[in-house]
Amino acid sequence: MDNRTDFEVKASVVSDAFAFLHDLNQTKKRIILYLKQYGELTLQQMSDLMGISKMAILKQVRALERSGIVTKSTVITGKRGRPNHIFRLTNSGKMLFPNSYPLISQSALDFIETKLGKHGIEEFFGYRNRVMLEKVANEVGLKNCNDMEKLEEFKKLRNKDGYMFEFKILANELEIIQYNCPLYTVASKYPEACRYEKEFFEKLFGCPIENVSTIVSNKKFCKFKVHLS
Repeated sequence: MDNRTDFEVKASVVSDAFAFLHDLNQTKKRIILYLKQYGELTLQQMSDLMGISKMAILKQVRALERSGIVTKSTVITGKRGRPNHIFRLTNSGKMLFPNSYPLISQSALDFIETKLGKHGIEEFFGYRNRVMLEKVANEVGLKNCNDMEKLEEFKKLRNKDGYMFEFKILANELEIIQYNCPLYTVASKYPEACRYEKEFFEKLFGCPIENVSTIVSNKKFCKFKVHLS
């Protein structure tokens, strides 16, 4: 019986896409992935999430600090003013996750904009959406957001592309969360990328999508809501 949380099951799939995780022990992998998901955590919070002692986590966190992957800040809490350490990924730690197209593609986008203007950029992202939709159709066959089996397959496909994708079925909506943005570098310069990401989901599910938050706008994750009929 698999007793891992949904996030840990997802992380085991995602880690295959991140070469840097292969040489780390399991505890370090989980620390990095949880910090990526939650943004910042205390030792106690990590202990609660992972089910191991704070001392065991501290040993691994210190190693990640020495490697420049994790950093900490100290806050004073409680009536007695006791210090509490809060850990987060450094910029180098965040950069370990896929966050851009290859540089040649970035150069290609710059070239397209120079030669064809914004219309050319729009055409590019439209073409990318068509390619992704065809890929989902061929590899998953997802046609609506009520097919749980297909949604699970789609989640694996997105995670192979580095999105750290999760979904939740709520009362009258499907909630999509992506904890990593492989398009971050591109989207930082070309905000059209976020609009076309939303359009991708709308065409995939055949209904309007609400884009609640984006990593590019300094949120912890990209979040979309699909209102179910």
